[in-house]
Order: sequence, then C-alpha cells, then structure tokens
Amino acid sequence: MLELKLLRENPQFVIERLAVKNFDAKEIVEDILKVDQQRRSVQTELDSNLAEQNKTAKSIGMLMKEGKKDEAEQAKKSVSSLKSRSAELQQTLDQLQKEQLD
Repeated sequence: MLELKLLRENPQFVIERLAVKNFDAKEIVEDILKVDQQRRSVQTELDSNLAEQNKTAKSIGMLMKEGKKDEAEQAKKSVSSLKSRSAELQQTLDQLQKEQLD
C-alpha cells in the first residue's frame, strides 16, 4: 500500500515504479495530490477560524465586565459568523477526506 507521504515527497518515483507494472498512474497520482492539497488548505483555514472563534469568545466576558455591551454584542455576532463558517469548512473537510479515501 502506498503512503500519502511518499506520494507527496516523490510522486515521480511512484509513477515510474507503477509504470514498471504497466500501470499508468500519472493522472491518479495528480488527482490524489490535488485532493490532499485542498484538504490541507481547508484544515489550515478551519484551525485558524476556530482559534479566532475561541479568542473572540473569551473576550466577550471581559467586555461585559467592563460595561462595553455594544462591543460585546459585536463580538457575539462575529463568533456566530465564525461558527457558521467553521461548520461549512468542516463539511468541506469531511467531503475531501471521504474523497481521499475512495
């Protein structure tokens, strides 16, 4: 079984070795690497989004203590939109992971 790490690090080697077995793997390897890159990109964006969401959520309590209700409400709206985006990203990530396994 081929590991994704090997495909990432040396795709040409994999293609050449499979060609020895009369298997043209160029298109398949390129597709796998494309899906992997998309998955990694979405994972990075999701992680960043979740970190921002946590940071903003923590600031809400401090803003309320300081009596800055307007700013706290803005932060709540921001957290809400971040949660929505996180859900979309998670769905995309799940789809890409499923595609990667197929």
